[in-house]
This record gives sequence, structure tokens and C-alpha cells, in this order.
Amino acid sequence: MELAFINRIRRNHAIEHATVALLVEEGLSGLVAGYATSNGFWLFSKAGNQDVMKAAENALKRLCQGENRLAVTKNCGTNIALTVIITDLAFQLYRRITKSKSADLGPRILIAAASIAISNPLGLKIQQYFTTLSDVSQVKIIKVDTYNLGKMCLHKVNTTQSQV
Repeated sequence: MELAFINRIRRNHAIEHATVALLVEEGLSGLVAGYATSNGFWLFSKAGNQDVMKAAENALKRLCQGENRLAVTKNCGTNIALTVIITDLAFQLYRRITKSKSADLGPRILIAAASIAISNPLGLKIQQYFTTLSDVSQVKIIKVDTYNLGKMCLHKVNTTQSQV
């Protein structure tokens, strides 16, 4: 796959994370979910169109000013997926070592706790180096399309990126 295409997604992923962080900083609570694409990102939340546009533009500006920490979050799907994978691998390893088809509750809890302890810092590093790219200087936000779904909204933040 072309690296430029992947990097467009990684940049939008960084802006998505930063946008959510700024919305939360402004008082947004409840469910917020996002998904980055090569031409922007989707957000599902209670926030309105203007709030998302303002947060996305501010997120882009702050990332350009070097606030890279905004690009990485413990609530990312990368961390969730990594926790599931590590827990499953650890449980499979436990079953092989003990030659057991299952495990009692105690070992299951220990495996899950250890997996969470390992996957959280590892997930943040994976985001930092692989799934987000905080160098967003070539990104421009075009517009935010909003679809009202009752009390929630689905937003498509559309971006364009110049070639470097």
C-alpha cells in the first residue's frame, strides 16, 4: 500500500484524537467515537456542527504548534484492540503451559489485569509511532457535514492534504 495514502489516514487520526480532546476540554461528555479516513474523519457525539468545526480547526492549529500529546489517547480503538489481542495470546499461552482447556476465575482475572497493564502503555506507543502522525502542517479542514440522529450527531470532518 502506498505510504502517502497511509500517512493521510494517520494525520487525520491525529486530528480526530485532538478534536475529541478539545471537545472534552470544552465540557462534552458521554459517548464519543471516531474513525479516520484518507479524506477526513467521522465523529459520533452530542456535539453540534459549529462545536466540531471549531474544535477541529483548533486541534489542527495546536498540533501544528507542536502539541503532539493531543494526537495520542488511552481511549483509542488501537488500545482496545491491542488489549483484546494481548489478553487472548496470554490466555492461549496459559492454556498451553497448564495443558488446561479453561482457567479458573483467579487466573483469568490475573491474565486480564496483566494484559491491560501491558497494553495501555504499548498502545500509546503504537499510536505515537504507527497509527497517528502529528505533523499535520499540510492538512486543511474543508468543511464539516453533520447528520442529526436524534440526540446524537454523526459528523464528517472533510480534509485535504497537500503533497510534500
